[in-house]
Amino acid sequence: MNTLIPSNPSTSTSNISTNSATSTTEPAVTLDQTAEGEWFDPNEPRYCLCNQVSYGDMVACDNEDCPFEWFHYPCVNISSSPKGKWYCPQCSSSMKRRASRKN
Repeated sequence: MNTLIPSNPSTSTSNISTNSATSTTEPAVTLDQTAEGEWFDPNEPRYCLCNQVSYGDMVACDNEDCPFEWFHYPCVNISSSPKGKWYCPQCSSSMKRRASRKN
C-alpha cells in the first residue's frame, strides 16, 4: 500500500491518499485532518447541529424527517441515553409550533 504523507503535518488541513498497488479496482481513499489532528474521510456523512462526522456517544432524533438524524451528546446537553422518545431541539420547536397552530 502506498501512502502519501504531507511534508508539513502540522498544517490544519492535510490530505493522505492511499491506493493498493496490487489492485486496480480499489479507488483511492482520501483522508483529511482536522485542526485537532484527527483523520477523517471527507465523504463521510455529517450529523448533528455541529455538522461533524459521527464520533463518541450519539442519540437519534425520533422524528423520521429530522434533517440531522443523529446528535453528539454534548451538542444537545445530555450525558446519557434518554428514556423513551427523544426529539432534537429543532424538531421539538417545530412540533410545538405546529401544535399551537392547531389550538
